[in-house]
Amino acid sequence: MTPAQKIRSGQDRLSVQAGALMRPGAQRITPDSLRQNQATCPVIQGVFGHQRQFAGIEEARAYIQAYARSEGEIPSDLLWHLSASERAYLSDYPALFHLDTNREAIRTVFDLGGNAGAMFYRYDEHLHWPADFAWTICDSPKNLEYAARHAKKRREERLLFTTMPETMDGSDLLLISGALQYYQDPVGMVAAAPNRPRFILVNRSPLTSMGTYAVVQDVGHWLAACVVHNRARLYQGLQALGYVLRDEWPAPEFEIQVPGSPAFSVAQYSGFFMERPDPAPEALPAPA
Repeated sequence: MTPAQKIRSGQDRLSVQAGALMRPGAQRITPDSLRQNQATCPVIQGVFGHQRQFAGIEEARAYIQAYARSEGEIPSDLLWHLSASERAYLSDYPALFHLDTNREAIRTVFDLGGNAGAMFYRYDEHLHWPADFAWTICDSPKNLEYAARHAKKRREERLLFTTMPETMDGSDLLLISGALQYYQDPVGMVAAAPNRPRFILVNRSPLTSMGTYAVVQDVGHWLAACVVHNRARLYQGLQALGYVLRDEWPAPEFEIQVPGSPAFSVAQYSGFFMERPDPAPEALPAPA
Protein backbone atom coordinates (compact mmCIF):
# COMPACT_ATOMS: atom_id res chain seq x y z
CA MET A 1 0.00 0.00 0.00
CA THR A 2 1.46 3.37 -1.01
CA PRO A 3 1.76 6.29 1.48
CA ALA A 4 -1.21 7.98 -0.19
CA GLN A 5 -3.27 4.83 0.17
CA LYS A 6 -2.32 4.53 3.85
CA ILE A 7 -3.39 8.12 4.47
CA ARG A 8 -6.71 7.53 2.71
CA SER A 9 -7.31 4.30 4.61
CA GLY A 10 -6.51 5.95 7.93
CA GLN A 11 -8.77 8.88 7.08
CA ASP A 12 -11.60 6.49 6.28
CA ARG A 13 -11.28 4.77 9.64
CA LEU A 14 -11.15 8.07 11.49
CA SER A 15 -14.53 8.78 9.95
CA VAL A 16 -16.00 6.06 12.15
CA GLN A 17 -15.00 8.07 15.20
CA ALA A 18 -16.37 11.21 13.63
CA GLY A 19 -19.68 9.51 13.00
CA ALA A 20 -19.89 8.47 16.64
CA LEU A 21 -19.88 12.14 17.64
CA MET A 22 -23.21 12.76 15.90
CA ARG A 23 -25.98 13.04 18.48
CA PRO A 24 -29.70 13.79 18.18
CA GLY A 25 -30.65 17.41 18.73
CA ALA A 26 -33.37 19.93 18.08
CA GLN A 27 -32.02 20.40 14.56
CA ARG A 28 -30.23 17.18 13.73
CA ILE A 29 -27.22 17.65 11.48
CA THR A 30 -26.08 14.42 9.86
CA PRO A 31 -23.52 13.57 7.19
CA ASP A 32 -26.41 12.82 4.83
CA SER A 33 -27.93 16.28 5.31
CA LEU A 34 -24.55 17.98 4.88
CA ARG A 35 -23.89 15.95 1.73
CA GLN A 36 -27.03 17.41 0.18
CA ASN A 37 -25.62 20.91 0.63
CA GLN A 38 -23.51 22.03 -2.33
CA ALA A 39 -21.06 23.92 -0.11
CA THR A 40 -20.46 21.18 2.46
CA CYS A 41 -20.71 18.11 0.20
CA PRO A 42 -17.00 18.06 -0.88
CA VAL A 43 -15.89 18.39 2.75
CA ILE A 44 -18.13 15.55 3.91
CA GLN A 45 -17.00 13.34 1.04
CA GLY A 46 -13.40 14.00 2.01
CA VAL A 47 -13.93 13.32 5.72
CA PHE A 48 -15.98 10.14 5.46
CA GLY A 49 -14.33 8.60 2.41
CA HIS A 50 -15.78 5.15 1.77
CA GLN A 51 -18.01 5.28 4.87
CA ARG A 52 -21.06 6.26 2.86
CA GLN A 53 -23.67 5.01 0.40
CA PHE A 54 -22.69 4.45 -3.23
CA ALA A 55 -24.95 4.49 -6.27
CA GLY A 56 -23.93 0.94 -7.23
CA ILE A 57 -21.41 -1.79 -6.58
CA GLU A 58 -19.19 -0.74 -9.49
CA GLU A 59 -18.83 2.78 -8.06
CA ALA A 60 -17.88 1.30 -4.69
CA ARG A 61 -15.34 -1.05 -6.29
CA ALA A 62 -13.79 1.81 -8.23
CA TYR A 63 -13.32 3.77 -5.01
CA ILE A 64 -11.67 0.83 -3.27
CA GLN A 65 -9.31 0.07 -6.14
CA ALA A 66 -7.92 3.57 -5.91
CA TYR A 67 -6.91 3.23 -2.26
CA ALA A 68 -6.69 -0.33 -0.96
CA ARG A 69 -6.59 -4.05 -1.60
CA SER A 70 -10.00 -5.62 -1.68
CA GLU A 71 -12.41 -8.38 -2.65
CA GLY A 72 -11.34 -10.93 -0.05
CA GLU A 73 -8.30 -12.33 -1.87
CA ILE A 74 -5.95 -11.75 1.04
CA PRO A 75 -4.36 -14.78 2.79
CA SER A 76 -5.10 -13.41 6.26
CA ASP A 77 -8.80 -13.19 5.38
CA LEU A 78 -8.88 -16.77 4.10
CA LEU A 79 -7.14 -17.95 7.25
CA TRP A 80 -9.61 -15.99 9.38
CA HIS A 81 -12.57 -17.69 7.68
CA LEU A 82 -11.09 -21.13 8.25
CA SER A 83 -10.26 -20.45 11.89
CA ALA A 84 -13.76 -19.03 12.40
CA SER A 85 -15.20 -22.32 11.09
CA GLU A 86 -14.02 -24.03 14.25
CA ARG A 87 -17.06 -22.75 16.15
CA ALA A 88 -20.70 -22.18 15.27
CA TYR A 89 -22.39 -18.80 15.50
CA LEU A 90 -25.98 -18.33 16.66
CA SER A 91 -27.06 -17.85 13.05
CA ASP A 92 -25.58 -21.24 12.13
CA TYR A 93 -28.12 -23.19 14.13
CA PRO A 94 -31.18 -22.43 11.95
CA ALA A 95 -29.04 -23.38 8.94
CA LEU A 96 -27.94 -26.61 10.62
CA PHE A 97 -31.55 -27.41 11.47
CA HIS A 98 -32.69 -27.17 7.85
CA LEU A 99 -29.67 -29.04 6.54
CA ASP A 100 -30.29 -31.85 9.01
CA THR A 101 -34.06 -31.94 8.43
CA ASN A 102 -33.53 -32.27 4.67
CA ARG A 103 -30.36 -34.35 4.73
CA GLU A 104 -31.89 -37.18 2.66
CA ALA A 105 -32.77 -34.73 -0.13
CA ILE A 106 -29.48 -32.82 -0.03
CA ARG A 107 -26.59 -34.78 -1.51
CA THR A 108 -24.94 -31.97 -3.48
CA VAL A 109 -24.30 -28.39 -2.31
CA PHE A 110 -23.23 -25.40 -4.39
CA ASP A 111 -21.48 -22.93 -2.08
CA LEU A 112 -21.55 -19.56 -3.89
CA GLY A 113 -18.81 -17.28 -2.60
CA GLY A 114 -17.59 -20.14 -0.44
CA ASN A 115 -14.13 -18.66 0.12
CA ALA A 116 -11.81 -21.37 1.49
CA GLY A 117 -14.62 -23.80 2.36
CA ALA A 118 -15.23 -22.63 5.91
CA MET A 119 -18.93 -23.51 5.89
CA PHE A 120 -18.27 -27.04 4.67
CA TYR A 121 -15.91 -27.74 7.55
CA ARG A 122 -18.19 -26.10 10.10
CA TYR A 123 -21.34 -27.92 9.05
CA ASP A 124 -19.63 -31.27 8.49
CA GLU A 125 -18.41 -31.13 12.07
CA HIS A 126 -22.05 -31.31 13.16
CA LEU A 127 -23.73 -33.30 10.37
CA HIS A 128 -21.00 -35.80 9.38
CA TRP A 129 -21.83 -36.11 5.70
CA PRO A 130 -21.02 -39.42 3.97
CA ALA A 131 -18.11 -40.07 1.64
CA ASP A 132 -20.25 -39.70 -1.50
CA PHE A 133 -21.45 -36.23 -0.49
CA ALA A 134 -20.38 -33.47 -2.93
CA TRP A 135 -19.80 -29.84 -1.96
CA THR A 136 -18.78 -27.37 -4.70
CA ILE A 137 -17.11 -24.09 -3.77
CA CYS A 138 -17.56 -21.25 -6.27
CA ASP A 139 -15.18 -18.34 -5.81
CA SER A 140 -12.27 -16.46 -7.38
CA PRO A 141 -9.27 -18.40 -8.72
CA LYS A 142 -6.98 -17.17 -5.93
CA ASN A 143 -9.40 -18.19 -3.20
CA LEU A 144 -9.98 -21.58 -4.82
CA GLU A 145 -6.26 -22.21 -5.06
CA TYR A 146 -5.97 -21.69 -1.33
CA ALA A 147 -9.09 -23.80 -0.66
CA ALA A 148 -7.76 -26.68 -2.76
CA ARG A 149 -4.42 -26.68 -0.95
CA HIS A 150 -6.17 -26.68 2.41
CA ALA A 151 -8.48 -29.53 1.36
CA LYS A 152 -5.51 -31.58 0.16
CA LYS A 153 -3.73 -30.98 3.45
CA ARG A 154 -6.80 -32.30 5.28
CA ARG A 155 -7.23 -35.18 2.79
CA GLU A 156 -10.74 -33.93 2.09
CA GLU A 157 -12.13 -35.47 -1.12
CA ARG A 158 -15.74 -34.28 -0.97
CA LEU A 159 -14.88 -30.75 -2.11
CA LEU A 160 -15.04 -29.57 -5.71
CA PHE A 161 -14.03 -26.15 -7.06
CA THR A 162 -15.31 -23.83 -9.77
CA THR A 163 -15.24 -20.18 -10.79
CA MET A 164 -18.51 -20.43 -12.76
CA PRO A 165 -21.80 -19.73 -10.91
CA GLU A 166 -23.80 -21.33 -13.73
CA THR A 167 -22.48 -24.73 -12.67
CA MET A 168 -24.93 -24.65 -9.77
CA ASP A 169 -27.25 -26.34 -12.29
CA GLY A 170 -28.45 -29.67 -10.88
CA SER A 171 -27.30 -29.07 -7.29
CA ASP A 172 -29.70 -29.96 -4.49
CA LEU A 173 -28.89 -26.88 -2.40
CA LEU A 174 -27.61 -23.41 -3.21
CA LEU A 175 -25.79 -22.03 -0.17
CA ILE A 176 -24.88 -18.33 0.06
CA SER A 177 -23.43 -17.66 3.50
CA GLY A 178 -21.82 -14.28 4.13
CA ALA A 179 -21.54 -13.65 0.39
CA LEU A 180 -24.93 -12.51 -0.95
CA GLN A 181 -23.81 -8.89 -0.71
CA TYR A 182 -21.02 -9.43 -3.23
CA TYR A 183 -23.42 -10.28 -6.07
CA GLN A 184 -25.41 -7.66 -7.90
CA ASP A 185 -28.14 -9.99 -9.23
CA PRO A 186 -28.41 -13.27 -7.26
CA VAL A 187 -31.94 -13.89 -8.54
CA GLY A 188 -30.73 -13.66 -12.13
CA MET A 189 -27.97 -16.15 -11.37
CA VAL A 190 -30.50 -18.67 -10.07
CA ALA A 191 -32.86 -18.00 -12.97
CA ALA A 192 -30.06 -18.77 -15.45
CA ALA A 193 -29.79 -22.37 -14.22
CA PRO A 194 -32.04 -24.69 -16.30
CA ASN A 195 -32.17 -27.25 -13.49
CA ARG A 196 -32.36 -24.99 -10.44
CA PRO A 197 -31.47 -26.16 -6.94
CA ARG A 198 -34.41 -27.45 -4.95
CA PHE A 199 -33.28 -25.58 -1.83
CA ILE A 200 -31.76 -22.14 -1.25
CA LEU A 201 -30.11 -21.31 2.07
CA VAL A 202 -28.92 -17.73 2.54
CA ASN A 203 -27.22 -16.80 5.81
CA ARG A 204 -25.39 -13.86 7.36
CA SER A 205 -26.39 -11.38 4.67
CA PRO A 206 -27.32 -7.68 5.00
CA LEU A 207 -30.88 -6.98 3.84
CA THR A 208 -32.93 -3.79 3.95
CA SER A 209 -36.50 -2.54 3.69
CA MET A 210 -35.22 0.44 1.68
CA GLY A 211 -34.23 0.35 -1.95
CA THR A 212 -31.18 -1.71 -2.88
CA TYR A 213 -27.93 0.23 -2.48
CA ALA A 214 -24.16 -0.29 -2.29
CA VAL A 215 -21.65 0.39 0.48
CA VAL A 216 -18.06 -0.52 1.29
CA GLN A 217 -17.60 -3.24 3.88
CA ASP A 218 -14.61 -2.49 6.10
CA VAL A 219 -13.31 -5.39 8.20
CA GLY A 220 -10.07 -3.68 9.15
CA HIS A 221 -7.51 -5.53 7.02
CA TRP A 222 -9.42 -5.36 3.75
CA LEU A 223 -12.29 -3.56 2.05
CA ALA A 224 -15.01 -4.96 -0.19
CA ALA A 225 -17.79 -3.41 -2.22
CA CYS A 226 -21.14 -4.92 -1.36
CA VAL A 227 -24.81 -4.61 -2.24
CA VAL A 228 -27.47 -4.38 0.45
CA HIS A 229 -30.44 -6.02 -1.24
CA ASN A 230 -34.06 -5.08 -0.62
CA ARG A 231 -35.54 -8.03 1.29
CA ALA A 232 -39.03 -7.95 -0.27
CA ARG A 233 -37.69 -7.63 -3.81
CA LEU A 234 -35.25 -10.50 -3.26
CA TYR A 235 -37.96 -12.76 -1.87
CA GLN A 236 -40.36 -11.86 -4.68
CA GLY A 237 -37.74 -12.57 -7.31
CA LEU A 238 -37.07 -16.03 -5.94
CA GLN A 239 -40.75 -16.75 -5.39
CA ALA A 240 -41.36 -15.92 -9.05
CA LEU A 241 -38.99 -18.80 -9.83
CA GLY A 242 -41.17 -21.17 -7.84
CA TYR A 243 -39.49 -20.99 -4.43
CA VAL A 244 -41.44 -20.92 -1.17
CA LEU A 245 -40.08 -19.20 1.95
CA ARG A 246 -39.83 -21.81 4.71
CA ASP A 247 -37.99 -19.86 7.40
CA GLU A 248 -36.07 -16.66 8.14
CA TRP A 249 -33.96 -15.55 11.10
CA PRO A 250 -31.66 -12.74 12.31
CA ALA A 251 -27.87 -12.99 12.31
CA PRO A 252 -27.07 -10.53 15.11
CA GLU A 253 -23.34 -11.32 15.09
CA PHE A 254 -22.80 -9.21 11.97
CA GLU A 255 -23.58 -5.62 11.00
CA ILE A 256 -22.60 -2.86 8.61
CA GLN A 257 -21.98 0.59 10.04
CA VAL A 258 -21.96 3.50 7.57
CA PRO A 259 -21.04 6.62 9.59
CA GLY A 260 -21.13 8.84 6.51
CA SER A 261 -24.70 7.71 5.72
CA PRO A 262 -26.14 6.42 9.03
CA ALA A 263 -29.56 5.70 7.53
CA PHE A 264 -27.90 3.05 5.37
CA SER A 265 -26.32 1.12 8.25
CA VAL A 266 -27.57 -2.43 8.82
CA ALA A 267 -27.91 -3.27 12.52
CA GLN A 268 -27.89 -7.03 11.97
CA TYR A 269 -27.62 -9.47 9.11
CA SER A 270 -30.30 -12.00 8.14
CA GLY A 271 -30.77 -15.54 6.95
CA PHE A 272 -33.55 -17.45 5.21
CA PHE A 273 -34.39 -20.86 3.78
CA MET A 274 -36.44 -21.48 0.63
CA GLU A 275 -37.61 -24.59 -1.16
CA ARG A 276 -38.91 -25.22 -4.65
CA PRO A 277 -41.55 -27.89 -4.05
CA ASP A 278 -41.94 -30.70 -6.51
CA PRO A 279 -44.93 -30.08 -8.77
CA ALA A 280 -48.05 -31.87 -7.66
CA PRO A 281 -48.49 -35.19 -9.51
CA GLU A 282 -51.19 -35.31 -12.11
CA ALA A 283 -54.40 -36.92 -10.96
CA LEU A 284 -54.85 -40.48 -12.15
CA PRO A 285 -57.81 -41.02 -14.45
CA ALA A 286 -60.89 -42.34 -12.74
CA PRO A 287 -61.45 -46.07 -13.28
CA ALA A 288 -63.92 -46.88 -16.01
